[in-house]
Amino acid sequence: MRAGNPERLMDAETARQAPLPQLEIVPVGGVDLDHATDFIQVGATALGVGSSLFNPKLLDSGDLAELARRAKVFKAFIEAVKKGRYR
Repeated sequence: MRAGNPERLMDAETARQAPLPQLEIVPVGGVDLDHATDFIQVGATALGVGSSLFNPKLLDSGDLAELARRAKVFKAFIEAVKKGRYR
């Protein structure tokens, strides 16, 4: 399932709880900082980020400062989640 929509993850989370309570959900595809908190709050164990951190245009431009900025923002989000603070 392509992530992109936290409501879809919540539906999947609810559907899998009865038969597979041990299954952990890791959304990938369409995960960005705008939705990361929503995914965590509806039960995602982890998040797979790709194009929201690295994308072809950014890599082609060689803009390492922007890449570093994005990585710092994701790192700050992860640290907040670990401390139990969602943005």
